[in-house]
Amino acid sequence: FFAAFDNVDNAGILGAQQNSNANIYGVTTFIDAFSGYIEAGYGLLQGRDELDGLQTHFLTAAYSRRYANTVSNSTRAFANFGNGKDDEGFAIISENSLITSLPSTVIPYANFFVGFGNPQPLVDGNGAGILKNVGINFETDALTGYPKLNDTGADTWGGAIGLTYLFGQDLGQQLTFEAAMVQPFGDSAIPTQYGFGARYQIALTRAWLLRADATYQLIEDGEDNFGVRMELRRKF
Repeated sequence: FFAAFDNVDNAGILGAQQNSNANIYGVTTFIDAFSGYIEAGYGLLQGRDELDGLQTHFLTAAYSRRYANTVSNSTRAFANFGNGKDDEGFAIISENSLITSLPSTVIPYANFFVGFGNPQPLVDGNGAGILKNVGINFETDALTGYPKLNDTGADTWGGAIGLTYLFGQDLGQQLTFEAAMVQPFGDSAIPTQYGFGARYQIALTRAWLLRADATYQLIEDGEDNFGVRMELRRKF
């Protein structure tokens, strides 16, 4: 069980400046069953003060398992509905990685999604959408505004295909190369987007790591995006 009071971020439903006008309550469960791993959860976003009366419900379910020692798959479903503005949506995300002859070091992956309406995360720190974990081309940060593909999943489908290679002492270095896309359908105002990204990461110590990212993104009927960033991170 969990709850949060005040300072709740959900720009898609509450608005960017309304993080003091809602509370959240929820419950999650994790079950080992059916030769795999099941996750499920429910959350309630409850408005207060200026947003008193607002209620948006969030449901999520996921099933993860390996198939024939060849593919590892996690399929996740998200739904939200309520009485707020633009707070109804549904999305399915399928995360897949190939189990190679070097399963600890060479990890090809292919992740796919389809979204309908306006799917939302329960909270969205730094404005992150529901597709944040689909691939590195969907990631950004609040400090630099590093470019990302549209991560809302609103009447769109697409995915990311990439390769991660771990190497070095204690597998402390990582290289990732990825291509990703977002395709709109229906009345979506989101343009077709393609992204090509790369990441290098190295653990300097147990607490410190260095990460460098680069991305180039093609936006239909718009200007292309290009970005590079380097981060020095400390784990606490």
